[in-house]
Amino acid sequence: MLNTRIMLKRANADVWETKPSFVPYAGEAIVYQGETAQDAPMMKIGDGTTALNALPFLHGDDEPITSLAIENMWIEVFR
Repeated sequence: MLNTRIMLKRANADVWETKPSFVPYAGEAIVYQGETAQDAPMMKIGDGTTALNALPFLHGDDEPITSLAIENMWIEVFR
């Protein structure tokens, strides 16, 4: 068993909107934090080729996530 902590890239929408051409790695999770504690965070998963602003949200308009392909996800361990 690894004693590991996984951290996701997270920021509010104002920050992410300043990086429209940023391309997340395949499987990299990007979290849009809510502006208030009542706002649900939203997430995008990179595919390694699509810019952040073109990736769809996994959760939006109060629709539940129904499926998520994670075959391209990996964990990098830094020492």
